[in-house]
Parts: sequence; C-alpha cells; structure tokens
Amino acid sequence: MTTRARWIATVWIGVVGISPQIVMSLYALAQPAFQSTFRLSYERMGLLGPASVFGYGIAALIAGILLDSVAVAALARVVLLIAAGACIAGGLAPYWVLLAVTMVVFGQASGALNVVPMVYFSDLHPEDRTRAMARWQLWVSLASVLIPLVIGALLASAAARYGEPRGWRVLLLASAPLFLLLLAVVPARSLGRRTGVEPVRWESVAALARSPFFLVVLILGVLHTSADNSAYFWLILMAKERFNAGPEMTRYLVAAHGTAYVIGRLLRGTLRWPLGPLPNIALGSLIGAGILLLAVRAPAFPAVVVLYGMAGLCTSLNWPSTLGYAGERFPTQTGTVLGAVNAVSGPGTLAVSIIMGYVSERAGVATGMLIPPAMFFALSLFAVAAHLRSKRAGSFGT
Repeated sequence: MTTRARWIATVWIGVVGISPQIVMSLYALAQPAFQSTFRLSYERMGLLGPASVFGYGIAALIAGILLDSVAVAALARVVLLIAAGACIAGGLAPYWVLLAVTMVVFGQASGALNVVPMVYFSDLHPEDRTRAMARWQLWVSLASVLIPLVIGALLASAAARYGEPRGWRVLLLASAPLFLLLLAVVPARSLGRRTGVEPVRWESVAALARSPFFLVVLILGVLHTSADNSAYFWLILMAKERFNAGPEMTRYLVAAHGTAYVIGRLLRGTLRWPLGPLPNIALGSLIGAGILLLAVRAPAFPAVVVLYGMAGLCTSLNWPSTLGYAGERFPTQTGTVLGAVNAVSGPGTLAVSIIMGYVSERAGVATGMLIPPAMFFALSLFAVAAHLRSKRAGSFGT
C-alpha cells in the first residue's frame, strides 16, 4: 500500500469509526422525547435506552471474528447499508417496540463500524498497542464532545419547529444519507484482508475461551462498559426528572464527559505513563466511583455537569487500557479478542439498565443512579485482584 493510499484509508476508517456517534448521541439525548412520545414508564425506558448498545455487543464479536478472515472493505459495505436502513426505519417507527428493534439493528452496525478502526490502528502500531488505542480513543472522545453539542442544538430546534414527537424523527431520517455517502466512497483497493493473523479455527477459538487472561479481559470490559454506558443513559433522565433539563441543557452534560475523556486520553497518548493497565484501571475506577456518587447527589445541574466530567476524567483510560492490553496479549487474534470484549458490553449494559429502570420506577432515577458508582468500585477491586494474581503467577501483564 502506498503512503497516499494508506492515508486515504486511514481517514476513511476514522470517519467510519466516528460516524455512528451521530445517531448514538441522538438516541441518548432524545430519551426524554422517546418517553413522552410513546408515554413510557422508567421500566420500559430501561429496555429502550440501552437497545442500541445491546445490538453493538452482538455485532462487535461477529465483526471481530470476520476481520481476522475477510476483507475490511467487503464487511464495511454491508454494515454501512444496514446503518442507513436502520435510521430510516427508526424515524418511521410507529411504536416504541419497533423503534427498539431499529436501535438494536443500528447498534449492530455501530459495533461492526467501531471494531474496524480498533483492529486497523492496533495493526498499524504493534510496538505500543495501548498508546495506539489511547490515540484512537482520543479522536473518538473529541467527537463525543462536539457531536452531542451539535445534536442537542439540532434536537431542540427540530422539537421547536416540528414538535417534540416529530423532531427526533426528522433528525434520525436525515442521518441516513451520511452512511450512504461513506458507502459510495469505500477505498476498497486499500482495505483487503489483514496479514499476519491466525486463520479463524474452532480449535483456536476454544483455546482462547479457556485462557484465564481472556476471562479477566472480559470481566474488566463488562464492568467498565456496563457502568459507563448506564451512567451515560440514565444521567440524562435524572437531569430531566430533577432539573427539568431539555436537550439544550443535557448536551453540556454529555459534552463534559466527552471533554474529560479527551483530556485523559490525550495525556496517555502523548506522555510516558507510570501505571500499567491494571493499576490504572484500579486507581481510576476507585476515584471515579466516589466523584460519580457526588454527581448523583449534587443539588444543582451545573454541579452535576462538573462532577460528571471529573468522574469521566478518572475512568477515561479504562477502555483503552483494556483494549490495548488485550491486543498486546493476543496480537494474532486481535479481531476476535476485541470483538469479544465489545460483545460483553451490550448484554451487561442491558442487564444493568433493566435493574436501574426497576429501581428508578419505584424510588426515582437518583436512587437508580447509585448502581454505576457501585460497579466502578467493584471494577477497582477486581483490577487489584487481577494485578496481584499476575504478579504471583507471572502470566498476566502489570
């Protein structure tokens, strides 16, 4: 591959990896609108809110396995078409159950589109995969700051012009052309099959499943993503319940979290880091749990924004640390491993969200929001235990 071709492929993959955030941000910020449009209880919102994340996890595993055996361009074409179709179907959905189905389908497309750059950039920088993941996640985080700000403003404007039940539909339908445009400009010649990977065989997958380290990575992944995703979804509903905050306000809540992730990942991507992945996860999760607990109990919306951002700064390296560490330990099965780690995030988030919906319906969202800090605390304890075991056995990294 020439330098110019690699640059074009890198830019295209970067845009593809970030593009699902447009729709995912819309799903998150439109939750109060979904609730009023379909007159949903908190228990039903516990199912609808994480529907896209559930689909994400399922497809991430499949896409990860496929990326170890098929051309990147072929997979991307199919997934981009599915993403466009899900946007159109979701914008027209007459019932909340049908909207949930389209969210699952889009989540599946998002999962595949997110795994592609993870594997691609991990391959480009095998000498330091954790730093490569931190740098890629930095760009993801930058997008997570800017995109919600834009989507929040557009959602408020669309609601004012078309009414709340129609505003989110207009924006969802308008998202479909983006994925069709990306489909039309796939740099197919530069995105063939990956080199230097093990063929996907059932024996190798079975051996991977028996690896103690693989189990550790999955547990780290499910604890972090379930806590992080659930806090992301439900904090918006809590702000609506406690402060009557609409999308023009909650967009700053989401952007503050994204800004914190930008700062944390910028530091990790540019500086020599004193902590290994497991100690980093343990310390960050412990401090983040305490600050998130303060955010849930904060008396004013600006305080919630600031504290949620501070909690995000502490936990911002959990995900790139998990992904980079997994890539370092399984360099020839990166697609399969990263796909599996992403896959556990969906069912885990759905389970936690259902529990939070049950608690919120009976005791308020502020009470349900106590669950994510508890999970971050559990993640900290588990990371400490995994680190101590690694030092004794010498089989895991530091």
